[in-house]
Amino acid sequence: MKRYTRAMRFFKAILAFALLSTVVMLSTQAATSSDGVYVGTLGTSSIVLKLETFAPDEVSATYYYRRVGRDIQLRGLSRANGTFKLTEITLPNREDLARLELTLKGAALSGTWAELKGRQRVYNVNLRKVVASDFAALRYPSTPAFKQWISENPLDALRFDAPMKTAKLETVTGKRVQWMTEPKSKITFPRLPRANASMNNVLILEHYRIASEQLQCEGDYYTYSSKVSLYSSRILSLSGINEHYCMSAYPDTMPVNYTFDLLSARELILEDLYRFTPFKINLDSNSEEFRKYVIAQANVLQGLILTKYGSMVAGIGIGCQRFYDGVNNLYDPSWFLTTKGLVVQSSLPHVANVCEDSYELPYSSLVKYLAPSSPLR
Repeated sequence: MKRYTRAMRFFKAILAFALLSTVVMLSTQAATSSDGVYVGTLGTSSIVLKLETFAPDEVSATYYYRRVGRDIQLRGLSRANGTFKLTEITLPNREDLARLELTLKGAALSGTWAELKGRQRVYNVNLRKVVASDFAALRYPSTPAFKQWISENPLDALRFDAPMKTAKLETVTGKRVQWMTEPKSKITFPRLPRANASMNNVLILEHYRIASEQLQCEGDYYTYSSKVSLYSSRILSLSGINEHYCMSAYPDTMPVNYTFDLLSARELILEDLYRFTPFKINLDSNSEEFRKYVIAQANVLQGLILTKYGSMVAGIGIGCQRFYDGVNNLYDPSWFLTTKGLVVQSSLPHVANVCEDSYELPYSSLVKYLAPSSPLR
């Protein structure tokens, strides 16, 4: 289920140290294989390229110019003699734009990039596999979560060689919030000048993750905007919206919210705050116990919404009301906190996401559901 994805990253980060001793950013042990991430030049421009082999003679690749950071897709063939013929394609019409012919020698790729349209320019390409010093130069925070992200996503980590830019400074309930902008994606995300370094490192990493998604979007339409909905001595809650069209069947709009415990620097899931059902929490979304859990929770949430609003569809257009039969629209709700209460957002099928609605439940109506160690106590 998507609501647990970000929260589980924090648990997985604990395992990062065990992996780092054997992973040296695609080091010399991988040099005998063509698969990996390479850095170098295309003509006079710095680029990063990732090469993957899916069959003996079939490869897929992605590269970007470092000053831009946006993915350019390649498809092609490999030959037994260590040569690769890759075609750069444009989107959405997938017209062939250029061709790379590269030869692998040790840990290096060299060859040419030839333009197939327009001026038909030809440039030399010289690449080598990345090494640990390539990442050290980027000066990321030295935390387990960052080390795991770099080791698992070297192509993404190398995108961000330009410093964040200062955006607006605002005051929320007497506390300063400094918004920063990643210059290549133009994605803006907050920092907390008065919070500890651990909390700000979490915000920085999430900022890079969102920026990476934007720069990977093939349809070149990806926006994310957020605002602070609650900033207390213990909790930061952000309500956000993501709109994108990345060559899927339809454009998509979805809420992307975050709620953090400022003391532990941990992103919270709803069950950290409230227990709406006596069912044991099971994060395995394929289990029968999980199915029972989400149904029971949805029933409680619906009851609370009906108590306050009288209807799930008050103010919703007639065309959207048909999607609100039963409680299935609350099986996987997005949520965030405000100064007044918990805001629950319905979750509808992809084609009906324009019909999703929000319901603010006052804290006073939720007291009996507080989790034993809830930071809202």
